Amino acid sequence: MSDNNSHQSKANVIIIVVCLVVIIIAGLAIALRKNSSTSTSVNPNSPVSLYLSPAKQTINGGADISVGVWANTNDKDVTAVQANLTYPSDMFEFVSIDSSGSAFALDAQSKGGDGKVSIARANTQPVSGNVEVAIVKLHALDKTGPAKVEFASGSAMVDSTTNKNVLETTVPATYTIK
Repeated sequence: MSDNNSHQSKANVIIIVVCLVVIIIAGLAIALRKNSSTSTSVNPNSPVSLYLSPAKQTINGGADISVGVWANTNDKDVTAVQANLTYPSDMFEFVSIDSSGSAFALDAQSKGGDGKVSIARANTQPVSGNVEVAIVKLHALDKTGPAKVEFASGSAMVDSTTNKNVLETTVPATYTIK
């Protein structure tokens, strides 16, 4: 396949994924307005956030680390989440994304590599509380020192009623490779 065809194919896939996410979110919003749900109480002073767990850890070069991607909705009902992460590609290699424990059942995007991870997930019912989005596994390379894994632009949480991004803050993590 030529480079132009490859780039066009990638662009088509991206367009299809974005359209599917928009369709899913719109359909969910209509369905969710007809339903109510109970929510888990969280600290009212906590912002609506995406964060990584553990926040800090020291690992050996050559070892794998499982980085939990978590959403704190602060009692807001959300139906979709987009978590875009960056990591230093000279210190980590992407291994996998595990969404088996995710509070969001629908997978719209799960990819990683070259210092980036993109996760897009949705749900047919509102999700509220402090919930798991996915677990990202990274392999520590032989370079030592601190490495920051953080959220990139485009990360979002979609309100189930307004369909607007309600994400207020993101919290990165620092992993030290020894």
